[in-house]
Amino acid sequence: MIRNFDEIITLAQEHQPIRVAVAVAEDRSVLKGIEMAKERGLVEPIFVGDREKISEIIEAEGFNLLAGDNIVHVADEKQACFKAIEIARAGEAEAVMKGKIDSGTFMGSALNRKMGIRGDRLLSCVALLEDPQANRILYLTDPVLNLYPNLLEKAELIKNAVEFLKVMGIPKPKVAVISAVELINPNMPSTTDAACLSKMAERGQISDAIVDGPFALDTLFSHKAASRKKIEGPLAGEVDILLAPNIETANAIYKMWTHFTGYNAIGVSLGLNIQLIHLPRESPPEAKLIGIAATVLMLRNK
Repeated sequence: MIRNFDEIITLAQEHQPIRVAVAVAEDRSVLKGIEMAKERGLVEPIFVGDREKISEIIEAEGFNLLAGDNIVHVADEKQACFKAIEIARAGEAEAVMKGKIDSGTFMGSALNRKMGIRGDRLLSCVALLEDPQANRILYLTDPVLNLYPNLLEKAELIKNAVEFLKVMGIPKPKVAVISAVELINPNMPSTTDAACLSKMAERGQISDAIVDGPFALDTLFSHKAASRKKIEGPLAGEVDILLAPNIETANAIYKMWTHFTGYNAIGVSLGLNIQLIHLPRESPPEAKLIGIAATVLMLRNK
């Protein structure tokens, strides 16, 4: 089991580097993250964007390792996204990375049906929340893409996350379905969904996972809270994957994790024919490095 982000980098270095097309690459943080990844032998980048602006950042910041890399000049941001995806579809890159462009435009371009990168599975995001105190990574779905998933979509979110956790060294993860309480309440749909998902896993409709719920967050993170509420089972006080009832809950957990604890977090997209690396623009270069390293593991362990 991979316990921290440093281990992701170390394991990724055991594999061949991946070719990444960077859409709208004129961003200092992205270029620095790519330089850090290239120093570790993780990436072979193709920069798509404004050639002059990209070159200016490379020169001003002293990114000597990037000076000889390929730059495809496309000044318009949306067209740069389409071009980066086109490069990947042609087999010249294995992943597309978001540069200096907002997530809505990037994902809108990537998911344009004419681009043909949608897979047969539900597209979803899994966030990796690093907990240095517990020396572990907690996985959260879905803080970015699926707004109000129904029961069957929640099952697909779990399946996507479980497949990803196999890459991260957890062959049968423990999945907690989040709600506000631990008891089934027909007036609270997240609790009935949780009960159904638990039974679906028990009957084999969701495989390679232990699924239980509903759970309030304190029960998941505290054996004492679970004992006080008389909640028993393999997930009480111990969990690998958090399945949120909606995007508001998942996004709030993600942002509280990073802003109030100061811990690190990244997100990965699942269910596409071409892997996307889309981290927030405000995330530091180190986060871009981790995103690239995680993508190496995903692509090299198919």
